[in-house]
Formats: sequence, C-alpha cells, structure tokens
Amino acid sequence: MVVRCIKISIDADDPYIINRDMRDFLRIGDEYIVYGIRMKLNKSIYFMVFDGNHLVEVPSPMFEIIDGRVSSLWVVQNEGDNIRLWPELFYEDDFLENFSEWEDRERKKFEKLKQYFEKASQ
Repeated sequence: MVVRCIKISIDADDPYIINRDMRDFLRIGDEYIVYGIRMKLNKSIYFMVFDGNHLVEVPSPMFEIIDGRVSSLWVVQNEGDNIRLWPELFYEDDFLENFSEWEDRERKKFEKLKQYFEKASQ
C-alpha cells in the first residue's frame, strides 16, 4: 500500500493517536510505503519507515491512499477492539521493540522485508 501525505499534523485529543505533529518528518505531496496498519476504536495508524531506518506510527488522516493494494505478507490479528494488519514478522515476540533498539537480527530481517515492499510498490 502506498500513500501520499496531505497533512503534516492533526488535531486530536485521543490518547490512542500518537505522532500528531509530524512537520519535522513529513512533506506534503511525498509518497510513503505502508508496512502495516493498526486500527482501534475507528482510528487507524500506518506503520512507515522514515530516514530509511525508523519504523514510525503515523495517523492515517495525514494521508490519501494512492495504491490500495495490500501486501500478501500481511496477516490480520484481532484482539478485541484492536485490529492489526501487518507482516507476520511484526508479530514475533519483541520484534518491534528490538528493531527500535537497533538489534542486528531484527534489522536484517526488516531489511529483507523492506526490499520486498519496495519492489512490490513499483
């Protein structure tokens, strides 16, 4: 899935929505690959890569979808009011935390996934 930035910040009082102000990271008109989606209470968050190395959660209202094809690698998981649609790799125990902490094993696995997503989005 590929999206285009249409806003660099949003007003939201909802504690579920983080990264409301992304003006230091997003540029209106730029396109981004979505690596996963998390939905909770009728709100959706996209997982994207910034600076080639940082996996970041960004509120979906900041984007318009320009390629709505979802990855065949995405797996759906429903935990009550929290629905995740992302690669199986993200479900591995401590993967996202270890990736954030720059663990080599997780970084290497993600690099392969990233290459797959980039190729599929072309």
